Amino acid sequence: MKYTIVIISVLVSLLSTLEAQAQNWQEVREIIGSEGHVDSGVLGFSFSRSDVALTVRGTPVSSELAKAWIGFWPLPDGKTRLMGDIAMPADKVPAAQNELLNQGLEISALHNHMQGESPRMMFMHISGLGSDAESLATKVRAVLKAAKVPIRTRGEEEEEMAEGEVDWSAVTQVLGSPAEQEGNIVEYTFARVGLHTINGVKLPYTEALETKPEVAFQMLDNGEVATVGELFLRASEVNNVARVLHKNGITITALHNHMLNTQPRMFWMHWWAKGNPGTLANGIRAALEQLNLQKDVLPAK
Repeated sequence: MKYTIVIISVLVSLLSTLEAQAQNWQEVREIIGSEGHVDSGVLGFSFSRSDVALTVRGTPVSSELAKAWIGFWPLPDGKTRLMGDIAMPADKVPAAQNELLNQGLEISALHNHMQGESPRMMFMHISGLGSDAESLATKVRAVLKAAKVPIRTRGEEEEEMAEGEVDWSAVTQVLGSPAEQEGNIVEYTFARVGLHTINGVKLPYTEALETKPEVAFQMLDNGEVATVGELFLRASEVNNVARVLHKNGITITALHNHMLNTQPRMFWMHWWAKGNPGTLANGIRAALEQLNLQKDVLPAK
């Protein structure tokens, strides 16, 4: 009997996943004004702050390292959860926050991800729940407008990214092939294992909700790299990871929640470092090895 219950549970979960993946997102895409991408059934959008000339500790960095994102997550009960992170210069926060609350959406965090950046950047994490994704899209589109987030198509963003010849071998031999490579930027994501829920619903491990640890490198003109990232951590992992990053010369710039009502309680740790590509890649790998990642996401040593 118990095996029958398990099989039925698995089939229900599989059918929910397939239904989410088959969902027609066209109207949401039209409202947001961008194509987005679907990962694990979640429709995600990311928006580079191309309107901001960003420096970190005096080093000019790509706006790709300070992106806004939103995700539409279909739930098993037929509702949709909106989650996102609106990156913006600090002076845009009051208008964006006012619009968010007027639209009936929720703030789950408001904080920095960086230190020593100019202009000062803030990141407002948001949440919403609705019976249809289209109404949520209309609400969050108004928030993006208030935050002055540039909305561009994927093709427009790719045209702005120079296709330079960059040798990433010192990084790829440590971390493997990147999830994305555009111009002088490479980005990695690493899926976890283990049960994490929000409001009792299992979280999918997806870049579209930033529930995967993420790592980004930008190649600088002098052959060094700048790196930022965020690790999705259980409380018991926080200080092990902090010690490893510190040992490898990587500065922790923020530690905080991005979501409310997660079980177990989860934290996001952000960092900044500049230096030799291989040295920093090895330091970040040592930190990733403190996590319970899916098998074989890191190349064999």
